[in-house]
Amino acid sequence: MNRLGVFWRGARYRLDPVWPVLRWLLSTLVVLFGVSLLAFVLTYLTPGDLAENILTSQGITPTAEMVAAMRDRLGLTRPLWQQYLDWLGRVLHGDLGTSLSQGTDIATDFGRRLPLTMALTLVSLTGTWLIAIPLGLLVAIRQNSRLDLIVRVLSYFGSALPGFVVALMVLHLFGLQLGWLPIAASQDAIGMTMPVLTLILAMAGWYIRQVRTIAVEELDKPYIAGLRIRGMGDLRIGLHVLRNIAAPLCILAGNSFGGLLAGSAVVESIFSWQGIGFYALHAIAAKDYTIIQAYVVWCALVFLVANTVADLFAFALDPRLRQDVRRVVRYRKPPRKPLASGCDSLHIQHPNLAMLGTGRRPAARRFGRGLRVDPLLAWRVLLAVLVIVVLAGVFADSLTPYDPHLTSIGDALRPPSLAHPFGTDDLGRDVLTRVLAGIRPTLSVAFTVVACSLAIGTLIGVLAALGGRVVDALLQRLTAVFQSFPEFILVLALAAMLGPGFVSSVIALTAVYWTHVARYARILALQVSRSPYMQAARMNGVGPARSVIRHLVPNIASPVLVIGASNLGSVILNLATLSFVGLGLPRPTSEWGTMISEGRSFLQVAPWLAMGPGLALFVLILVVNLLADTSQELLAVSARSPQLAQQKGRSIEITRIDRRLARRRAAADQLR
Repeated sequence: MNRLGVFWRGARYRLDPVWPVLRWLLSTLVVLFGVSLLAFVLTYLTPGDLAENILTSQGITPTAEMVAAMRDRLGLTRPLWQQYLDWLGRVLHGDLGTSLSQGTDIATDFGRRLPLTMALTLVSLTGTWLIAIPLGLLVAIRQNSRLDLIVRVLSYFGSALPGFVVALMVLHLFGLQLGWLPIAASQDAIGMTMPVLTLILAMAGWYIRQVRTIAVEELDKPYIAGLRIRGMGDLRIGLHVLRNIAAPLCILAGNSFGGLLAGSAVVESIFSWQGIGFYALHAIAAKDYTIIQAYVVWCALVFLVANTVADLFAFALDPRLRQDVRRVVRYRKPPRKPLASGCDSLHIQHPNLAMLGTGRRPAARRFGRGLRVDPLLAWRVLLAVLVIVVLAGVFADSLTPYDPHLTSIGDALRPPSLAHPFGTDDLGRDVLTRVLAGIRPTLSVAFTVVACSLAIGTLIGVLAALGGRVVDALLQRLTAVFQSFPEFILVLALAAMLGPGFVSSVIALTAVYWTHVARYARILALQVSRSPYMQAARMNGVGPARSVIRHLVPNIASPVLVIGASNLGSVILNLATLSFVGLGLPRPTSEWGTMISEGRSFLQVAPWLAMGPGLALFVLILVVNLLADTSQELLAVSARSPQLAQQKGRSIEITRIDRRLARRRAAADQLR
């Protein structure tokens, strides 16, 4: 027995140096298994019979014999678990199947198109780095200056522009008007220019804001003040900051790689760049489910590899990470991670304080020499603008004298005028009327997705926090599986399998955004569950269900709502992109993405067809993003005021006691 104990302790000692690697490998294998299972299940999400749908998509009127032959060809007659194992075995051997529409080997097609997509993505990412990192560092060093204000405004504008709108603008300006670049991209440097420029413009704004946020947090550390006291200039300070934030930037690059990979699919389709995205979108149009399935698996694998490489680079660049690993190996007890990990932007210290109405009015920020912006006033103005947009969508039928669906060939392609401020389309319909009519379906889908993601994410986050180690591990792995896909790729795959429509769009978008809410809900639920008043409630005999409903959920409601609402702009953007590729809301619904797609054919003769809905989409996303950021800023400010919140709570309690005493005195006086 003693010998066995000695052997076990020796084995544990020998495994200590490699245990973090083994743990990472096991976690990665679990995630890969979940990714493969989800990709396999995608094929069976199609409504109706899969074999019949495939024959119908090929223009064949299916008969019973043909359907039976197709089911036997696809192996649909076998048990589901056997189908999955056979498919997984083929994928592990590099066999992605055969295209149903073209009859070619999918792996061969992917191998031929892969260099084009990777070249487009890597060149775009490099160009985004060269622009965003210097600008982000510069405005972080000179924060609250006029330059900072200008760059932040431009970055917000760039983030609010959808990628396909930027692509059409670049195509119209450089291809049609100026004639500097070819309209259809060729397989060379000149042909790559417009797709690369589109991806850089679409990503640079978001990247600048992220770099600025990371750099500002680094500039607040004490060693920066010491460098300034020693007389060091901004350039050398910027180099110090860049060296210290290299690891977070690597992780940021790995995460943004998925966004570029997803955005390249639509850009490749617009510019006819013969990459994997172009190949996948044509497969979606032909309902070639085998290509869609293989595309999802490939994107997930590339995304996981990119994030792994980014983590390795971060580990190599930051010695603090290596010290943490050595500390874990030496003491066999990992350092306690803060509960608010991954939630630093909120600066949440206590859920009771994470409320918008704690009574503190945030101080106005100074921009430049005289311009001041009050966050609370900005929040109210933006909320009023959003309410006006919602009311415009509700009363759209009464705002214009035209019918959004009534055609008039005699009024086709009229330019903007007083009678038609946004012009008319190829069927004579008023574009402004259709833009106003598109507010209602867009916001209906967006609000429904946000509500569903809040409900599902909060439920899963609370269950993960309170369900024990096993439940927590399982739910975290489930969340990691859904986060292993680039957002739009998963949305695109689900929408392609379910077909266009309101319900399918809600399901596809909710499947992506519930993970954001679940992660933060779990963090906040852990905070609340370990708070003193929750422990006191359990000691007083309050049951688990009642403590969750009466204490936990109300205390995490405010920050969770803010996090969920911050996804609204991204939901609107992805919905418009789905409609642009024909997978969103079906026609004749006046959806902005569909209108922009229809105006794409008339870009040279009638650019107002795409300009009107593109402008509306840009304004709505900009307002929603600014409102979300201002809400998070107010939330952070309120979370940093514990003494004020406590004082407010005491004053409220004292006021209640005074009212009770006053009522008792009044009753006693009446009795006398």
